[in-house]
Amino acid sequence: MAIVGKFVQQPSETLDYDMDFSEFLPIDDTITSATVKVQSITSGADVPYSVFGRSFAVQHQRVKVWCIKPAAGRYKITVLAVTNDGREKENEFTMTVKDD
Repeated sequence: MAIVGKFVQQPSETLDYDMDFSEFLPIDDTITSATVKVQSITSGADVPYSVFGRSFAVQHQRVKVWCIKPAAGRYKITVLAVTNDGREKENEFTMTVKDD
């Protein structure tokens, strides 16, 4: 797993974040499915992605993760991408949600 970014978002915002897997995949291998997990860094508890984001999209060698008005806190978002050639690659980013 690799932390590929650290982001700050306000609770009232709806933003998307692209996880680009092209560095790890041959040009002809594409992502066919993905899973997204969210964990509270503060408590260590899992947070249902349906509460945190609700949707993500697979686009060739990227996974677009939507974060829709998340509650204040610190989170680790883990994306597991599976490709048509059978590769599985996991990346993470962290997010601090706070009202500034």
